[in-house]
Amino acid sequence: MPITKEKTRSHALKRRQSPVQRRNNGKTLNDAQIIELIEAYQTMGKMLEQLVGRERFYQPQFLKGLESALRDVAIGRTQEVKTFEDFAS
Repeated sequence: MPITKEKTRSHALKRRQSPVQRRNNGKTLNDAQIIELIEAYQTMGKMLEQLVGRERFYQPQFLKGLESALRDVAIGRTQEVKTFEDFAS
């Protein structure tokens, strides 16, 4: 199939677009929409975890690390981080 001017232009445009724009047919997401998507993703993850169980939802190595981190928070060895500002300070 020959490369046409239109295909070359289309390819160049795709290279300039962000991955979110490319996957979204050139439409962009604003910050509020991205936050909403992340919250929906987290809600779905929590629901799946409750329905399926952590043991089937996560790899064993991840569960060990998660349990260790939760123990560290519970005994005060670390502090729970709820915002990026908490993390950065």
